[in-house]
Amino acid sequence: MIDVADPTAPAAGHTSCGAVDGGTMMVLPVVHETMHVGVRRVETGRVRISTRVSSAPTRQSVTLRSTRIRVERIAVDRVEDVPPALRQADEVTIIPVFEEILVVRYRVTGEVHVIEESQSEDMILRETLRRSDVEIERLPPQTGDGLHDSR
Repeated sequence: MIDVADPTAPAAGHTSCGAVDGGTMMVLPVVHETMHVGVRRVETGRVRISTRVSSAPTRQSVTLRSTRIRVERIAVDRVEDVPPALRQADEVTIIPVFEEILVVRYRVTGEVHVIEESQSEDMILRETLRRSDVEIERLPPQTGDGLHDSR
């Protein structure tokens, strides 16, 4: 601890280093530095970006498939003991149409045949496809010293 009232004590902010050459006191200053950190923009160059949409006609081979359903009513006159079930015969779905008669028998009065017919067709589709191209060009900095403060 330094006694401020003592004239031989070093001044505030200074520290003593001891005696030099036969008792002379040397005083060294104590230094405290501070620093302030900031940000500024420095232009080092420029960039120009441009986009362009280009299109090119194209041809694409595709197969289109369509399905058509045809419904036919077929007259049938037959008696069965149980209600007939839905059935499939090749590409034909047969849905029985029946009526109940007083005796627990079923007379089939007709059938509905659902026939699936498929057709495929090869086609060439003509379409224009678009694409964006990007061009980047480096430019030199603007005139001046190149230092521009953003504040």
